[in-house]
Amino acid sequence: MEYEDGMGVEWRIGAVMMLAFMSFPLAVGFLVYHVYLIWAGMTTNESAKWTDWKEDIEDEVVYKARISELRESYPPLPEDVEPRDQDVRWPAGVRAKWWLVRMEDGRKPTIRSRAKEGDGEGNGIEHDRDVVDERWVKVQSLTEVENVYDLGFWENLKDSMSNRGSLWVSVRVTTQ
Repeated sequence: MEYEDGMGVEWRIGAVMMLAFMSFPLAVGFLVYHVYLIWAGMTTNESAKWTDWKEDIEDEVVYKARISELRESYPPLPEDVEPRDQDVRWPAGVRAKWWLVRMEDGRKPTIRSRAKEGDGEGNGIEHDRDVVDERWVKVQSLTEVENVYDLGFWENLKDSMSNRGSLWVSVRVTTQ
């Protein structure tokens, strides 16, 4: 009788230990993946986004242009899309330099231009037409794309451990 009672207790302890040993590789896998994400300066959602960009670049449908050059002809975006520098809390002092676009057909982006067709003597009809915008350059590799949130491994680690996550989201409430 004593032997059966002892086996019953030991069996339960053994089952718990087996479950712990079987779960251990899963926990180690999550730890390694999250250390990689900290090293890369991204979240799990961004990991999927960067994979999409990589595939699009390999398909040769991604172009980039300097934001400063685009600002010469395009109006500024609304503040909820592109906030003012003083409203950006994190990462402080870091702003994107390039604008990326994915073109469905792989052709270079165009810009609308006013053209005049006529007989060469100043007579003619003005109309809009699309011309290739030479400010855009085809992206050849993912290494050409900058991740503004990647502060380097140690800064990313300090940032993730300091629980800063909610500080960079700025919510504006307006009352009428």
